[in-house]
Amino acid sequence: MTEQRRQLAREELQRDHGDQGLEQRGYVRQLDEHVRVRSRLLVALLREDNIPAIFSNNTVNPALVEALARETGTDVQVVQLFEGSLGGPDSGADTYASMMTTNARLIADALA
Repeated sequence: MTEQRRQLAREELQRDHGDQGLEQRGYVRQLDEHVRVRSRLLVALLREDNIPAIFSNNTVNPALVEALARETGTDVQVVQLFEGSLGGPDSGADTYASMMTTNARLIADALA
């Protein structure tokens, strides 16, 4: 977990629970461990089931999904779909219809 995410978690917990020694209560450490466990389980699932692709979207930073893909040690593809907004000119997603067609093609190609 990045320091920025850790700080956001601290701020949220402090807002919800007051200034009650959050580090003492171990909330942030538990959150970090939860993320590590979930990541290990997801990587194991991707490996064991030979998952060919992980689908992400163009509105989020793909770094986490790319790290998961690398961690598998397999040829799993990271496919960014258009979601939440249209793409720019010549993106293949500059209209709603072309966005849906492009997404369908990307999904089909990744699963072929």
